[in-house]
Amino acid sequence: MRITESYTPISLLSEIVTRQEVTAAETKGYFSHERSSHDWLTQQWSDHLDIVLSSFERYGIDVKPVQFIRDHGIDVLLRSTQEIMERRIGFQIKSNQEAARDHKRPANHESIVSILKRQAFEAFERVDEWWIVCCFDMSVYSKLVQAITSELAAGKHAKEIKVIDPREAMAFLRMSEEEVDAFCTRLLCKDDQVLRRACDEADRLGAAAPVAVGLVVSALKNEVGLISREDVWEQLSEVVADDTGDRELVLLELLDRIERSGLLLEASSASEEMEIAPAAFPGLCALFFEARVRHDLDEQQSGLYMAMLAMGKGPAV
Repeated sequence: MRITESYTPISLLSEIVTRQEVTAAETKGYFSHERSSHDWLTQQWSDHLDIVLSSFERYGIDVKPVQFIRDHGIDVLLRSTQEIMERRIGFQIKSNQEAARDHKRPANHESIVSILKRQAFEAFERVDEWWIVCCFDMSVYSKLVQAITSELAAGKHAKEIKVIDPREAMAFLRMSEEEVDAFCTRLLCKDDQVLRRACDEADRLGAAAPVAVGLVVSALKNEVGLISREDVWEQLSEVVADDTGDRELVLLELLDRIERSGLLLEASSASEEMEIAPAAFPGLCALFFEARVRHDLDEQQSGLYMAMLAMGKGPAV
């Protein structure tokens, strides 16, 4: 595939953290145990940034690596080249453990907001943009998020400070490598012909897409070559809710849609099983082998990557 959209690593990251759906209540369970640790969060944030950068590198776009800094108000540093100018973005991570300590601090101790103000002054000696990443329970510390936003996003460097609230931080951190990769690809290669063809193939299948795409993946991995109509019906039954009106008619229509797509062919033997013909979906096949070759993913990862791209994991194309 080819890049068709003008994104930088930082603008792509902005899209990822703002397009995911996470509730404040969900952050309670997520930012607990090891995920409440500043060190764990910093490592994970850096690792996820590396995945975003890899999306550019795979298409021949040179980008700067992520670095740990751990001083001057910066936990992680990203250098992003925009045209001929290099832009430096610093990330300051605030964990649930830090939020809890701030909540219980004595009146004469420095607050997180005060610390961040000092860190911002230090950080802007080294960076052009500074992100405060709030990785704590928003259902408990929502007022802290509000205080950070109002105090830090209204000062001298307001235009260069971005506050990532816990819902946005969780949305990014909980994504797997394949999910981040697929999301980035759907944005970077939005108008690529192969990607559009694969998405169109999945769209035409409607509610039958998960089953059909799964069969394509199984055939490409040489796991399943033949399948009976009864087995396909059973798989379709798992994606159609029991309370669906005229459920049997819906299942018949979905089975017919798969058969008319050319994915299932009469086997040459007298068996009642059908041959799975993945070549009926060249766009999907192209995505699978794109993942194997360009992204160096194994067969399992490639199937997941293909399915996420084709069936809309991430922004619409």
